Amino acid sequence: MAVTDRFHIGSNAKAFTATVVGRLVERGAMSWTTRPFDVLPDTALMHAAYRNVTVHHLLTHRSGIQAFTDGAEFEEVPAFTGSPGQQRSDFARWLLQREPPASLGTFVYSNAGYAVAGAMLEAVTGSDYESLIQQEIAGPLGIDVHYGWPVLSDTAQPWGHWMIGGDLVPHDPSNGYVLPAYLVPAGDMNMTIGDYSSFIQLHLRSLRGAPQLLTQDTFDFLHEPVGSYACGWGVGEINGKRALEHEGSAGTFIAHTLLLPARDRAAVFFINAVDGHTEDAWFEFVFELGFLRR
Repeated sequence: MAVTDRFHIGSNAKAFTATVVGRLVERGAMSWTTRPFDVLPDTALMHAAYRNVTVHHLLTHRSGIQAFTDGAEFEEVPAFTGSPGQQRSDFARWLLQREPPASLGTFVYSNAGYAVAGAMLEAVTGSDYESLIQQEIAGPLGIDVHYGWPVLSDTAQPWGHWMIGGDLVPHDPSNGYVLPAYLVPAGDMNMTIGDYSSFIQLHLRSLRGAPQLLTQDTFDFLHEPVGSYACGWGVGEINGKRALEHEGSAGTFIAHTLLLPARDRAAVFFINAVDGHTEDAWFEFVFELGFLRR
C-alpha cells in the first residue's frame, strides 16, 4: 500500500455534504432552516409530518426520516433511472411521501436524510452533487475526490476484503454491493489518505480559530451538536476534552477519524479489510499516537 492509494471513506463523506451546505448558506442560496418542502418538487405529495423538516434536521439526523442502514430497506425502493441527480430527486420525492418512523427531533441516524439534503443542494443550485463537491471543496483544497469503489476508476487501486473462514477474501467490485446513486451524498466517496487529511485539517484549523473556506461562525454551527451529533460529526469528550469523530464503512473498507482541537491533533485510519479485530486496530492506533490513555 502507498499513500497515493485510494480508499472508500463511507459515511465520513457526510461532513463533505454538510460543508457544502455551509458554503451555500454563506452565499444566501439557502439557510439552515430551508426545508425540502421549500425547494423540492411535488410538495403537495409530501407527508404532512415532513412539512417542518429543515436541512439542519437532516444533517443532524433529527428529521425522523427512515434510516436506510439496513439492506432490507432498499428492497422497497423503486428502480429509479436517469442521471444521478434525477435519481436523487426521485428518491427524495418517493421517500417524503412515506410515513416517518420517528417524530421530528428524534435522533435516527439516516443515510436517507443526507440523500434528501443532497437533492436539496441540487435543487437550489441547478448543479449536480458531484460538481458541487468539486466547486466548493475539492477544487479550493486541491484534492481529488472520486465516487464508488476505488478500483472502478483505476484498476491499480486497492480492493476491499471480507474475512471468510479465517481468510481475507477480495471483494470483486464489479459484482455485488454498490451504493445506489441516490445515496452518494450519504457516503460513496473515495480518495487518498493525504487528500482526506487536507479536508480534516480544514475542520481542525477552524476548531482552533483559524477558518478557511467558511467563516468561523459557520464552522461553529457545523460543529455544534444536537445531542451528540453535529453536521456530519459525532461530538463528545476524550480525557475531559472535546472530541469530534466519525466512522465510515462500505462493508470492505473502513475509515475512522478523530479530531482533538484542544491538542491541535487529528487521526485518520483507513483499512481495506473487515474482520473482528478492525476496531481493536483503530484503538491501538490512537493509543500509540497518544490520543488516548490506557
